Amino acid sequence: MVTALSLVGLLLALDVGHIAASDGFAYDAHAYWLASGYGLRENAANAFVYSPPILLICRVLGSVPWQVWLELYTAAIAIGVWILAGPLTAFLVFTPWVASEITLANIHVFLALVAVFGLRWPALWSFALLTKVTPGVGVLWFAFRGEWRKLGIVLGVTAAVAVPTMILAPGLWADWIAMLREGAPQGAGGVPLPIRMAVAVALLWIGARRDWPWLVPVASMMALPVLWGVHGLSMLLGVVWWATRPLVARRDQVSTQAA
Repeated sequence: MVTALSLVGLLLALDVGHIAASDGFAYDAHAYWLASGYGLRENAANAFVYSPPILLICRVLGSVPWQVWLELYTAAIAIGVWILAGPLTAFLVFTPWVASEITLANIHVFLALVAVFGLRWPALWSFALLTKVTPGVGVLWFAFRGEWRKLGIVLGVTAAVAVPTMILAPGLWADWIAMLREGAPQGAGGVPLPIRMAVAVALLWIGARRDWPWLVPVASMMALPVLWGVHGLSMLLGVVWWATRPLVARRDQVSTQAA
């Protein structure tokens, strides 16, 4: 029954992704495909706001036709939702925070995957640090638990990806840093980033002390640079992943992470 429901969820998620690709509504995916550079503010159409290594990767991937890119990208998000939600995908895919993430085609689901599986494979955190940057605060989980080797892996892999582009394309880094300094408006009613970062750090400390890894995706979500609409809440799929693990499996996962 659970397996059948999980399969239905995967098919529904892929269908939502296909509909989004067919409508061409994937606002964020188009910015990634175009990879136009750092000449636009974050809230402008087709603005690219991630680090130079990600920009260069997107320019390579953007060589494929737009419709092919869009179908593959939305399918990847749908599969990410299914990995995190399993049999609950059939229900969660219709919630505003998941459906809007698939249709807008941002990277929040991938960040949720990092927040879950990056505790076992810390190199994954380089994705968060080189894209939205601030959700990478989740690496403090390792510091608060004294897992210095894993923290070193995060920093080492991130440096290995970033440093070559700093040497070969320093201008891109200067443009990216200038864009980050300019920033983007939080929006009406938004909680300022410094306050959310402080809350995120506190959550990580509590989670690390109490063996509550489900707080890592919550903290990373709180640290998003800007909270646009509801689709950032799709990062809470990381909590769903932990909630659907059997208690023994959860304890084993934490023990493995600490090893």
